[in-house]
Amino acid sequence: MNAQRVQAVGLLREMAAAMEEGRAPRRVDAFGTADAAGKLADQAWFDYAFPKGAGVRLPRPPYTPPASAPMASRHVQQPLFRAAPPPSDRELADTKKAGVRSLPNDIEGLTKDLATRVADARSHAAAAGMSPTWEANESERLNVQAGNIIERLKHAVEGTWPSGEGHHG
Repeated sequence: MNAQRVQAVGLLREMAAAMEEGRAPRRVDAFGTADAAGKLADQAWFDYAFPKGAGVRLPRPPYTPPASAPMASRHVQQPLFRAAPPPSDRELADTKKAGVRSLPNDIEGLTKDLATRVADARSHAAAAGMSPTWEANESERLNVQAGNIIERLKHAVEGTWPSGEGHHG
């Protein structure tokens, strides 16, 4: 099959298609195209299209005997790769601080998105003749929630937690 690679690939594709469609595979030409007349790829055709011949196989690599076992007097060879040592507390702290530094950018993006959504809600409420835009106490609840978020961030950065409010890690 090495000598007729294009035809062999075409036959494999035809066999796959035939399996999908539940039919027998058709013959393929030297360009890998399935036979339009629908002639089946039987054993006789296969033997004719892909004859066993001398010198058409890829050469085998030369035989190399396995290496002998190491002698008892030799030192055991160290592995090529060693496991990395666990990170130090300083490395862990630096990694965590870098992650914390990136979060305000994410929060800023979310805040801009929130402001856009609030403006859109106001605009649609005004177009619908809704006054006020928010239901009773909803505006105050959103403002209190935003204030609480800011307070928690402030305490987290300063390391001052109000009594009764725990922190995680």
